[in-house]
Amino acid sequence: MSNKWVNVDYTDPMGRTGSSRVSRNTGEPIQIDVGEPVKQGEGMQAYISYKITTNTERRQFKMPQFSVIRRFSDFVWLHGSLCSLYPGVIVPPLPEKLLVGRFSPEFVESRRRALQVFLSRCAVHPEIQNSEYFTVFLEAQDDALQHFKQEALTKSKAKHAGSGMGLFQWFDDTIVATISSTLGAQSLAVEKLKTNADIQVEDISAYIDALEPIIQGLAKHAHGLTKRAREIADGLFEFGVALTLLGQAEENQSLQTALCHVGTCSDKLSVLAAEHAEKELMLFEEPILDYIRLVQSVKAALIKRNEVRNQYHATVMDLEAKQTALQKAHSKSGAVNTEKIDAAEADVTKAQLRVDEAKLEHDVVTERVLREVDRFKHEKLNDFKRIVLDYIELQIQYNRKVEDEWGAVIPKLQLIQIESPGKPAVGTPPPPPPPFNAPSSTTDVAL
Repeated sequence: MSNKWVNVDYTDPMGRTGSSRVSRNTGEPIQIDVGEPVKQGEGMQAYISYKITTNTERRQFKMPQFSVIRRFSDFVWLHGSLCSLYPGVIVPPLPEKLLVGRFSPEFVESRRRALQVFLSRCAVHPEIQNSEYFTVFLEAQDDALQHFKQEALTKSKAKHAGSGMGLFQWFDDTIVATISSTLGAQSLAVEKLKTNADIQVEDISAYIDALEPIIQGLAKHAHGLTKRAREIADGLFEFGVALTLLGQAEENQSLQTALCHVGTCSDKLSVLAAEHAEKELMLFEEPILDYIRLVQSVKAALIKRNEVRNQYHATVMDLEAKQTALQKAHSKSGAVNTEKIDAAEADVTKAQLRVDEAKLEHDVVTERVLREVDRFKHEKLNDFKRIVLDYIELQIQYNRKVEDEWGAVIPKLQLIQIESPGKPAVGTPPPPPPPFNAPSSTTDVAL
């Protein structure tokens, strides 16, 4: 394993550093930037295009630096293609679609960041980074991309239409679902097929099912913190306006000046709070929401593995049925039955071939899922370490700035002179007493 994989350091779209295991032969640097979102078209046909710029030394690309224009539907095509090409792989998730408000600046920028995370994850994935689909997506111009899409679609249709091209073309989906739902009750052989890998996958499924609501709860509270930061920003702005108005209404010049200073400080703090809310969104809330989508990708990989397992079990049951039919044919004597025996033997041979093919597919996908989940757990540990550290550092920096702003106002408030009739102004030090000289003699005292 050490000869095939290496740890490669990288910087993610949010500026955080990390490392990931990648194929040794494609460990060359790559940087992908998603930027310049532009609205194209009007009405129902309108969409946002993005400029994707790639800088890389990887040999799979024709040039070291290039740019293309892509829209969200192109990302959806790439994601769907990767899911089909690599069953069992945890394909990086895409951001959700939005029907209302999809052209708002906030949503467009949020989607841009999520799309960059998607491509950055694909670029360091041990299998996806080598995919022809990924390479074409990054470097092909629009006409070439559309041509590649059409060719891929044509090949896919030809594969599904051809006989013997796929592992399970011989089985109708309804039959597979029916047989799979009654496994165990009908076949002792299927029960014996349960392996240690099956137990591992069951444990992983339980782990993911328990993890999902926890991360959803964390995302809910992260959203609450971001919302609260925005409310604080609005409240500080309104508080500053109110203090400034109060100061303008005062006749006392020093009090007027002091209140205006506090109002100005509050206005500065409102700007800081708004910036803080935006940073909390980028460095805390969005990564948590992204992990909810990533957990969904893990579940999709597990579901695909279960589908392959069910298909494998279905081939085993079909083989058993064919073997039973052959035994019945042998039990009947007569020359007429020879043709049935030959046909039954041919069916058994084909069924055994399908079992072998299905088992190979099952083993490949199972091994891939186990490897992918192990990688997911490792990266989750690193990611959440960074997320929490970023959040703590963000709070420390913000509170220091708040303290500095308030601290700068205190000297100005201490200069306020509040005068009362017959008394010295509060805040002004009393006049020093007259100098006192000790008497030198009794005479001096008498005088």
